[in-house]
Parts: sequence; C-alpha cells; structure tokens
Amino acid sequence: LVACAGLVSLFATIWIVGKQSFPIDRMPQFGSAREVGYLLAINKAESEYARTYMHGFSPNLAVLGEPGKGAKPNASAAGLLDEFVSAGKAAGYRYMFTPGPMDSEGKMSSYSISVEPLRNGCGSSFLMDQTGVIHRTNEPRAATVLDPVLN
Repeated sequence: LVACAGLVSLFATIWIVGKQSFPIDRMPQFGSAREVGYLLAINKAESEYARTYMHGFSPNLAVLGEPGKGAKPNASAAGLLDEFVSAGKAAGYRYMFTPGPMDSEGKMSSYSISVEPLRNGCGSSFLMDQTGVIHRTNEPRAATVLDPVLN
C-alpha cells in the first residue's frame, strides 16, 4: 500500500508538471498522465513508422527503439521511441504490443497496446489501438474496449 501511495504521489507530480503537454480534453485523471503520454507517443511513432518504411505498422515496440550507436534509423530500429517504452516497461508499467493481421499487400494494418501496472492494483490499466482511442479502467485487470474511453 505504501508503494502505491508513492506511485500516486509521483504521478500526481508528473500530472501537475506535465499537464501543459496534453490538450485539456485528453487530460486524464491523477496518476495517468505519463501512461497516456506514452500511448500517444506510441501512436505517433507507429504512424511515422508506417509512413517512413511503407510496411504498415511495426511488428513490435522494439523496432521503434533507438538504433545502435553510430547506426542510422531503419525499419529494424527506427529511433522513434526511447529505450524504456520500446522495451515494454516504463515508469512502473508494462506495455504489451499486439500486432494485427497483415492486409492483402502484406502490411501490418492494425495493432493494440495494453498497458498495465507492474504491481497489480497500483494504477489504472489502458488499452489503445491504431485509431488512438484509449480505454481505461481503475479495476485491477487489463482494460478492454468495453471500458470507458478517455476523451
């Protein structure tokens, strides 16, 4: 419980400091600003990846990460996300990427990302797909498309 209280305090601070970065209609409740910010960054990175490499969306978060030292961004290491999010863990949350099916041209046409706290019950869970629609639950379970949408 103490760890959860510490996380809530940290997220409240992040929310207060970072609230200028979010349009007011997308501003989440306390404790969610960082996760929603990462989801929006992933959505933007996926769109950029699809435009740049013409393969559709990425097959996983790792390919959106930084290329090796001295290497140029490419389809296997696009340099669009930091090393934490692209590794699937950031700020006490796990980011689980699920690619959708390939379309008739062999391009990844959809994806979803589930975000859950590493410590069960210590934060909200989220779900976002390629449309950028974000669902949220405060219950200790994965968010689904049936959960409320953050507007």
